[in-house]
Amino acid sequence: MPNADIRTALRFHDLTKYVKIRNEDGSLESYMGEPPDLGPGIGEQSPANEPIPYKIYTDLEPIRLPADFEEAGVPGLEAIAATGDVDTDHAVPTLADLTRICLLSNGILKRGSHGTGRVIEYRAAGGT
Repeated sequence: MPNADIRTALRFHDLTKYVKIRNEDGSLESYMGEPPDLGPGIGEQSPANEPIPYKIYTDLEPIRLPADFEEAGVPGLEAIAATGDVDTDHAVPTLADLTRICLLSNGILKRGSHGTGRVIEYRAAGGT
């Protein structure tokens, strides 16, 4: 199937989307699919069965990361576009450099609370 042929993806989308149907008594009920292929919905996400959002490594010693670090001194796009010789004094990243890269690419930038009282953490990249 050519990459531009999206029929399978569209069919999957139609079969897995939620549809609200009003019952005779006026109440709304959730179904999944698209008429005539409607079926019962898989239910709402429950915080009780939500997985732990972190990997836990029990056999490794934790590494304390710096809480504060200096600016890199070079804008990111300028560093990516640089050509020529490498400044060997700055060629190997320090722990502070790696901390900054991790925080800005995948780190938790803020925390908020959910309607259930559960804390939600917002990452720099939402899909990570």
